[in-house]
Amino acid sequence: MRKLSLAFVLVTGVIPAHAAPLTIDSGSQSYYVTSNETVDEIRVGYINDFNRLLVQNGATLTTTSNYRLYLGYGVISSNNGVNVNGTGSTIDTLGDWTFVGLYGDDNTLSTSNGGTVNSYGGHVGYYPDSTGNRALIGGVNSSWNLLTEHLYVGREGDNNEVWITAGGTIAISATGKGLRIGVLPDAETNRVTVTGSGSILDADDDIYVGQAGTNNLLAVTYGGSVENADGFLRYMADSSGTGKVTGTDSNWNNAASLHVGYYGRGTLIVEAAGVVSSTSGYIAGYSGSTGVATITGHGSEWDNSNSLHVGGDTPGSGGSGTLNVNDRGLVTVSDTTKLYSTGTINLNGGSLTTGSFDNSAAGVLNFLDGTLTVNGAGGSFGKRTTGDHRRRTARPADHCRNSQTGRHVGPGAPGALHRSCHTWHSR
Repeated sequence: MRKLSLAFVLVTGVIPAHAAPLTIDSGSQSYYVTSNETVDEIRVGYINDFNRLLVQNGATLTTTSNYRLYLGYGVISSNNGVNVNGTGSTIDTLGDWTFVGLYGDDNTLSTSNGGTVNSYGGHVGYYPDSTGNRALIGGVNSSWNLLTEHLYVGREGDNNEVWITAGGTIAISATGKGLRIGVLPDAETNRVTVTGSGSILDADDDIYVGQAGTNNLLAVTYGGSVENADGFLRYMADSSGTGKVTGTDSNWNNAASLHVGYYGRGTLIVEAAGVVSSTSGYIAGYSGSTGVATITGHGSEWDNSNSLHVGGDTPGSGGSGTLNVNDRGLVTVSDTTKLYSTGTINLNGGSLTTGSFDNSAAGVLNFLDGTLTVNGAGGSFGKRTTGDHRRRTARPADHCRNSQTGRHVGPGAPGALHRSCHTWHSR
């Protein structure tokens, strides 16, 4: 008897009771988690609408290994919601993906008042039918943490959104993982907005805005902050993406390069004292691409700690690239600003400060109004320079000489410039 009893204990010890899935799907059904629970899969809105899962009072809802959270699983499952509210309230789905709209539309994942979702990886709008889904991360210490995989917003679906507001945080922390907005060609008009002081999007790796889809947007407003490695505003051919940074203390920090138009159509707008930083900037780097960057308004800046390339990349000319520096906007480049034959710089009331200026490829420099400062030892302006650039106010004309020939050189002439003649104001 003793041996039989021991065998029974050993068997039950290695095969624990299996957790059941949590399915909330009867239609307008609400389920509250107020103490810790462990389940297999979470399904909120499997085929029906207006179902709710609420995690509160510091409780933790955990899925077991290799199980997912589905919010809006079926094509007809819409207007379902998951809310994690209050300090310590948590959903842990670390074994597999979190889906906000697998097939369904208008489903919402939200965290508030310090609530947290910890996920393996995330999708907001997975299949083409999954439109209008949202993730709302709002309030100080409210967060969505993606610990193993990317966050995808609009894999194939349209009009899906992520909002980080009022001090909320999304952290994509796994090595080599980042944010993808508008992933496949069918994915249109998806957006991520980071707004309000203390609101943060922090990605370990790259951000793609319009990876292959069109009319996708990253917006940073009212003191929001975005941190990542490389930034791509549109990536594949025929894709399009826009990055917009607006308002005091709003910033987008690319620890590596920022590409405005890589193979598709990219737009960068920095206004109303917003700030963008990158090591190097590329506007329409490759053939067939179109890129437009506009820096406008007092306090608005694009700072490049290395170089800036307009209308090309290091190998040579690329697509149609345009840099507009307007109305007291500022672009700084520590090393070289390179203008390619397919590039245009419109200086119209703003300032461009650069280590050197290279227009040997004969791009277009429209010096209409503003200030161009070359801090380095040399530069080449080329022949396609227009505007009232010959009215210099920084130095007497006889101080402006080619450092190689000793002859007088205006900003519209080619050749290396003497360091003592490095700033021009159009007036």
